[in-house]
Amino acid sequence: MRQIPDHVLEMIAGGGASDTGSIATLPTVTVTGPGGGGGGGWDPGPWDPYPYPGPGEGGGGGGGGDNPEPPPCHHSSPAPAQAPSGVNLDKLRDMVGQLSNQIKGMSDSNRIEYGAFIYRSSDGALHTTALARGDEDSSPISFQPSAGDKIVGWLHSHPVDPVIDERFPSTPRNSSNGIGDTGAARNLLNNTTSVDPGMLMYILDAKSGQAYEYTAAGGDNRSLGNNVTADATC
Repeated sequence: MRQIPDHVLEMIAGGGASDTGSIATLPTVTVTGPGGGGGGGWDPGPWDPYPYPGPGEGGGGGGGGDNPEPPPCHHSSPAPAQAPSGVNLDKLRDMVGQLSNQIKGMSDSNRIEYGAFIYRSSDGALHTTALARGDEDSSPISFQPSAGDKIVGWLHSHPVDPVIDERFPSTPRNSSNGIGDTGAARNLLNNTTSVDPGMLMYILDAKSGQAYEYTAAGGDNRSLGNNVTADATC
């Protein structure tokens, strides 16, 4: 595998399919460096589940303006061993839940993988990319961060498989591309410019409809992660 420079990361994102000898499509997830002079941005644009103004924005005389951002739900699962800095974990998990609901609303989510990044902008706000649609094994995501943006979460779905337990990350040993989710997460962490070292990986199991939380850092053998779908009190 080639060395990954800070300003460009090309990652082969693996799904949960085991290598059965079939030829798998290997699309690329590309993370490019910060845009200069107000450049960068998304194509397509980012989706923000909380489209409310930040402090000092909106409002107006006489108490006008939009409603404040709703407080996040409380998730009872313990914090993972590593987590992104400067991020409200409840809010991050809420965003995973909202993206998961979007994916579950897709008519082909049982057989097609979808994915997205969650990133923290320089002002500390959380945003997500638009959902990327892939094939049965992977979903290509392109990220063009502005200065100060950091990926703090990576969510992707695992389509229904009658044999494999798709709640777990795939590994280089059981993925069709020889990299898997764990290898792809480690590759992402090599891009220290655009990826927080505590980035979390979330897997939506299409069979159960539940999303599970894992650290991006770590080995291939994982215990079942926190279920951030079923642990919320709102």
